[in-house]
Amino acid sequence: MTKSITNYLATSIFLIITLILLPTAPAIGAADTLADFEGPAVPQEFFVFSGSSTVNATALNVGDTDPLARPGQTGVNGVLQVTYNVFDFGGFGQAFQTVGPQDWSNYKSFDFWFYGNGSGLTYQAEISDNRSDPNEDTSERFDYQFTDTIPGWQYISIPFEDFTRATDFQPSGAPDDGFTLTEIWAWAIVLPNGINTVYFDDVALGLLVIDDFESGLPSGFDGNGVPIGFFTFQGAVSSIAITDTSTPPAPVLPAVGEPNNVLQIDVNAESFAGFIHNFENDALDAWVSQVWSTYEGFSFWIYGNNSGTELFIDLLENRSPGSTTDDAERWTVSFVDDFSGWQKFEFAFDDFVRKEIGNGAPNDGLSLTTVYGWAFGTLGTSGPRTYYFDNAALLTDGESCSDQDADGICDIDDNCDLAINPDQADVDNDGIGDACDTDNDNDGVANDVDNCPLHPNPEQDDFDSDGEGDACDPDDDADGILDSLDACLATAIGSVVNGDGCSIDDLCPCQNNWKNHGTYVKCVSLTANEFLGLQLIGIAERGEIVSQAAESACGQKK
Repeated sequence: MTKSITNYLATSIFLIITLILLPTAPAIGAADTLADFEGPAVPQEFFVFSGSSTVNATALNVGDTDPLARPGQTGVNGVLQVTYNVFDFGGFGQAFQTVGPQDWSNYKSFDFWFYGNGSGLTYQAEISDNRSDPNEDTSERFDYQFTDTIPGWQYISIPFEDFTRATDFQPSGAPDDGFTLTEIWAWAIVLPNGINTVYFDDVALGLLVIDDFESGLPSGFDGNGVPIGFFTFQGAVSSIAITDTSTPPAPVLPAVGEPNNVLQIDVNAESFAGFIHNFENDALDAWVSQVWSTYEGFSFWIYGNNSGTELFIDLLENRSPGSTTDDAERWTVSFVDDFSGWQKFEFAFDDFVRKEIGNGAPNDGLSLTTVYGWAFGTLGTSGPRTYYFDNAALLTDGESCSDQDADGICDIDDNCDLAINPDQADVDNDGIGDACDTDNDNDGVANDVDNCPLHPNPEQDDFDSDGEGDACDPDDDADGILDSLDACLATAIGSVVNGDGCSIDDLCPCQNNWKNHGTYVKCVSLTANEFLGLQLIGIAERGEIVSQAAESACGQKK
């Protein structure tokens, strides 16, 4: 059964969007966020543990003007406040005993935001993997240590391959068969010995496979009537239908095996047609975003017909604050059906170009920090076609990508791996970004005392003593005329100047090769008359200036 929706996307006046109303059965662990502490509230089966120590963990709301606000936060955000006094052991976490173990094998990392104070204390992330007895806590523990190195928020992403089997504790009967990730019973943060208050937020799983079509095609609407989950779109004289099928065409999809569900796409487009996956929450009532900024690209498997049809992939990224419509910015890459059978495509995010569809989308670049979905489509098929699609996934650069400051730049490439600087500005080209360089202009003077931190000036000259060095001061002599327009750059401070930035003393300097004293006085008199005519000085001031010139020794021969 399908339901048609009209008048939805502003780009396609005649566009028809069809929601695929198929059974929804999300796979365990399909949600990438484990605990966001919104409400504020802790997640189901949240726990705190300790020996004789004290650990208090409380969810609280933080406004966007609060010192605890996350970078780039707008509105209110829920976080977890953890206050502890640990002298034996203590920590907190979340179990999956009631709902059953989770399968994390489609994810690549354990991620969270951490607000520390630069204490240097070492914390431990711990994951409880498979059990030998499902009715007892015999879970095998795997650990990773991280250190509170800087004050404030930092984004910590721990690749699963960096976890090691715990040596400080394993329960009796724990297996010793490696980190399988297919049967996760709990996660925890083990606190260090000491007294402190720290904060955590958005405990999540780093995405890898986005859609494998093993759990149906969920669909619904958000609170504003925007379709979420999977739905189709088509233009005039075009049709498309999508279904998940457990009988993909042979051969068996490489690296996936069988049994395997794939997406079947039946399309006949004279204008355009395709499908969109707007990311949905588990309740199918909210359009949510995912963070892709630590990945390098997008990949998928598709079964081609060698038809010569041009196909495209769109990314839906970034919306205007408070939006109630689909104003997501589109980024697109195209490819051609010039092959037969299964083929894997990989596209770097740099290959995607902005696609204007007239929906009022922002135009601020592909940040990949708020990806709302993806789409597949064509602008014409020259007849009916059937495609099969599987394993839409995110690409890494072949290495685990940690991005501690969550600025979208992997630590290995980031010139400030603990300070947010997506532009990677480095004014002195010393390999240390301006955001964390203690001497940005490399002039030997630290930024906090440098009167021109972005312009080399070891002498720290400041002609007008305004605290802004001459190397970066746009008006060195503070006469109101910019240096770029100033004919007299070193006018005495406080002097009256003309439109060229010159004072009477500049135009008639005492120390000059005057013919005689009278010549000097004449220069001063004529220039004073000009300043009077320009209403820069009054009659009395003019008289005083000329009198002082006459009484001076300027121009007199010794």
